[in-house]
Amino acid sequence: MYVHLAEETLVDPGSGVARIEGFGPLTAASLPEFLAGTRVTVRPVVDDSSIPAVDSYEIPEQVRDAVRRRFPCEAFPFSSSSSEHLDLDHLVAYRFGHLWKTGQTSVTGLAPCARLVHRAKTLGAWKVRRRGLAELCWTSPLGRTYIVGPRGSRPSATMVRRRE
Repeated sequence: MYVHLAEETLVDPGSGVARIEGFGPLTAASLPEFLAGTRVTVRPVVDDSSIPAVDSYEIPEQVRDAVRRRFPCEAFPFSSSSSEHLDLDHLVAYRFGHLWKTGQTSVTGLAPCARLVHRAKTLGAWKVRRRGLAELCWTSPLGRTYIVGPRGSRPSATMVRRRE
C-alpha cells in the first residue's frame, strides 16, 4: 500500500489530504486511525533527479516507479484513471536508431497515458509539453490549453483570462 502526502501536509497534518493507492483520498488527520493495528514502513520518495536517463525504448523499473509516483493518475486533462496499468508514453516521440545518445527515456520525458490519448498525441490532434518538473501543458485540437500536475487538472491561466 502506498500513501502519498504532500510536503505541506507533513508540516501541518490537520490541513492536508492523504491519497492511498487503490483506496482513495482521506484527510491526513484521520490517517493514524486508518492505519491503526498495521505495520508501517516509511520509505521516503527517491529524488527523481538522481535517476539517470537511458538510451533505450524499454523503461527501467526505477524510472517507471518514479514516473508513476509523479503522476498517480493518467497525465491527461481531467482523467481519473490510475496510472498503475497505463502505458508510459514518451512526451517527445522516441527516435529509433538515433546517432547520438541523448537519454531519450527519462523520468521527465515520460507520462502515463491510455492508448487512445497516446494515439491522439502521436497523430497530432493533441499536443503536450513539459511545464516544470511535475506539470504538463496539453493543447487541444481547438487550441485550448490545460495544465496537468500532482494536484489535478485546470485550464491554463490564458484560457481563464479569455473567459473573463
